[in-house]
Amino acid sequence: MDKIQQYKDILKRFTSEPEHDDVQVHTIEEPYIYVVPLKIEIDAFANSSDIEDLISVQNIGNGNLKIENVKVEDSEFIDWIKIISNIADIQSSNKIKYKVSLSALKYGKHFGKISIKSNSARDSTKIVNVIVDYLDYEPWEIEPKDECDFGEVQSTQRVRFTYNNKDDAKRVYVMGDFNKWKFKSLRMEKYYDGFETNIPLKIGKYRYRFIVDEIEIPDYTKPTIMDKLRGQCNEIFVPNVEREIKVSNNQTASDLSLNLKSSVSWLILNRNEVIVKSRASEIVRASLNPNELNIGLNEGTITFHSNCNIKPSVSLKVYTKVLTNGTDRTSEPTRRKHLERRLYDSHLLGTIRSIVGTKSRKLLVTGLFIVLFSIYLIYRITSFNKNSEPTFTYTEIAVQSMPPGVQVYRDGIEEGLTPIVLKEVKSGSIIVLRYNSIERVFKINEQNQFVIFCNFTNQ
Repeated sequence: MDKIQQYKDILKRFTSEPEHDDVQVHTIEEPYIYVVPLKIEIDAFANSSDIEDLISVQNIGNGNLKIENVKVEDSEFIDWIKIISNIADIQSSNKIKYKVSLSALKYGKHFGKISIKSNSARDSTKIVNVIVDYLDYEPWEIEPKDECDFGEVQSTQRVRFTYNNKDDAKRVYVMGDFNKWKFKSLRMEKYYDGFETNIPLKIGKYRYRFIVDEIEIPDYTKPTIMDKLRGQCNEIFVPNVEREIKVSNNQTASDLSLNLKSSVSWLILNRNEVIVKSRASEIVRASLNPNELNIGLNEGTITFHSNCNIKPSVSLKVYTKVLTNGTDRTSEPTRRKHLERRLYDSHLLGTIRSIVGTKSRKLLVTGLFIVLFSIYLIYRITSFNKNSEPTFTYTEIAVQSMPPGVQVYRDGIEEGLTPIVLKEVKSGSIIVLRYNSIERVFKINEQNQFVIFCNFTNQ
């Protein structure tokens, strides 16, 4: 192949113009450098490892082309481009090998330059632009995103207690910290070959024992502990409610470092520092304490601080709702009775509501309250007028007469002869003094009346 045909092949390969028969190629007398490509674009997410490739260097002139220097511009700041193999003299063409280290990159768009300097008289330095793109994806993400609802949380958790009836017991009870150790307050129901019951308990530790046919024993099928007051007993722990947060690192080569912080006391994270490997995910467990939650909607925030310059921090808003029906501490049979009673009450209230509308029901209740209050006031006023006389009890009243020896009667009952002291005389009592055929009647109605004296000598 002659020199002219070689030039035509080069033009066909590196230009967008089609080949024509009338193309005139003139020989360049001095050496001339031609570099392909002049722009390298890399999508970092399309590769899982470091990238190695070649830069083609052509001599399309006469003479000996010498490469005087190949380097990375601003090499103090760009450490992710390396020149692996260099060349010196080029007769026609040769290759320069380079490497892009993805492990040295972070999320974002990165720019670098490779300069190739030769002894060519014209355009002695060629610049190859290297662009690495990380902007097609979020550097990291959280599931659930931005705001999450952890759902409804029971204020108590139902715990099942079971007793294996090996001794053919007739009655079994359970007692512990949850019922203040009340004897025989929580009876267990018999099921198949044992006894069991479900008790709703709040978060915490509880000690308990069984009462089997009047005898207190621990549950020997489980580990026992020694209590100073109760002796040998068992212990259970009701844990917090667990939820999960998933953190994903979408970067190809860089690890994601996160610092986590909760803004509320009822939400506790199982770890405050998380390292997420490249293209991996980590689960952070959030522990919810229902004892510190308010009934209804609770709000909190989890803040994520990262080592990523593009996306340094994220605040995740958390919602939760506590169920109000989880505070029942009764055993299953008692709870069943309560449910039946509530069901009956609901039918009764439903019947009333079907007869009277909501607005009319409010007016009816208000009117009924006014009527009852008016009746109460009238009763108080009338009873006060009727009992205008003070109600009191005398401790004693001395009854005397002249002459002495007069018969004394209280409320129709003979008490004795004067002088006499009557004990515990009540208000309204009738005192009668009888001398021969003469009677004197006294009604006790004054608080300061302590002595009764009657003179029969003038009669």
